[in-house]
Amino acid sequence: MNKTAEQLDKEVCAPDGLHKALTSPIMKINFIFIISVILTSYLFSCKALKTLLKHNIFSNCTRNILFVCSINSIVHQTTMMEIRVRQIFRSIIWDRDPCHILFHSSDCVIDLYFYYITNFFSTYSVISLTLDM
Repeated sequence: MNKTAEQLDKEVCAPDGLHKALTSPIMKINFIFIISVILTSYLFSCKALKTLLKHNIFSNCTRNILFVCSINSIVHQTTMMEIRVRQIFRSIIWDRDPCHILFHSSDCVIDLYFYYITNFFSTYSVISLTLDM
C-alpha cells in the first residue's frame, strides 16, 4: 500500500544517535557560529554592493552580474539561516522527543525551492561571469 507524505511524516522518529547529535551543545554552538557568520556576511555584502554601485571599475554587464550574484547569495544565506534557526528551535523545544525534532517533508518545500534555485542560479552566474571576461 502506498502512503502519502503526511502518513510517512507521522511515522518518522529520529534515531537515538541523530537525536543526541541534534541536541548536543556542540551542535547548538555550531548553529550559533554559522548564524553569526551569515549575519557578518550581510554586513560585508551591504558594503560590497554600495561600493559596486558607487565606484564601478567593471563593465556595466559585469557589474550587473556581480550585483545579481550578490543578491542571490543573500537570498541563499537567508534560506540557510532560516533552516538553522528552525533546527535550533526544534532542538531546544523538542529536546526529549525524537519524533518531533526532525523536519517533515511538508515543512521543507519552500526552503527546498529557494535552496536549489539559488544554487542553480549561482552556477549560471559564475558561468556568465566567466564568459563575460
